[in-house]
Amino acid sequence: MVDKYNAAHPNATADFPKISNHIFRHTGCTKYCESGEIDLNVMVKLMGHADAKQILKPYDSVSQEGIQRQVAKAC
Repeated sequence: MVDKYNAAHPNATADFPKISNHIFRHTGCTKYCESGEIDLNVMVKLMGHADAKQILKPYDSVSQEGIQRQVAKAC
């Protein structure tokens, strides 16, 4: 789909970036983690991983807004 779009729009200032289902999966899980509303064990099961070590590093990117929300929630 992306290649088709880029071919149909040769005069665009930049090509549409390559995207995959994995990018959406990563983004969704990062948002879940960032919300602080989901248990780590539930996230492990949703992702289909054997243990938490497999998800702690890839999905630990938290925005400044996410940090502020968690700090405010704890106070």
